[in-house]
Amino acid sequence: VPAVTLIDAALHYKWQNAELSLNVSNLFGKRYVASCYAESFGCFYGEGRRIKGSVKYTW
Repeated sequence: VPAVTLIDAALHYKWQNAELSLNVSNLFGKRYVASCYAESFGCFYGEGRRIKGSVKYTW
């Protein structure tokens, strides 16, 4: 399995009682082989780009 470099990113912003977050895994959507198994003669691709966001407000 060839080596690969993945880039993740995160932004967080706090303002008064509010918090905003944005997380991105595999920022550039690189397609790569995550693992291979000799027993099953198969390889599996890694996860593509994933974007998660959240908003939090405290009273």
